[in-house]
Amino acid sequence: MCKLFISLFIISSFLSFGTVRAADVATVSGQIRDANDKPLSNATVSIGDKSDFTDVDGRYRIRDVPAGSHKIQVKKKDKVLKEDDIEVKGNSMRQDLSIRY
Repeated sequence: MCKLFISLFIISSFLSFGTVRAADVATVSGQIRDANDKPLSNATVSIGDKSDFTDVDGRYRIRDVPAGSHKIQVKKKDKVLKEDDIEVKGNSMRQDLSIRY
């Protein structure tokens, strides 16, 4: 009986840890548009050490971004086009950006 309780405790501890971790990271996605309101393709969008390239529609998706305050940066051909502060919370969020040259 004691082994059963210990096993249940260990299993519930692992399940709780997984739930907490899921709440501590988010997927950030959005669309980047240029000064003419057209999608900006092949740009690099970075949040901390995570990044993604925009597709032909200017869309990006960055997974497993830790909750909290971060800088989001948009670069193309090694030139920083935009940098903004964001607050990551929840398990997913949308962050669209417009580039004004």
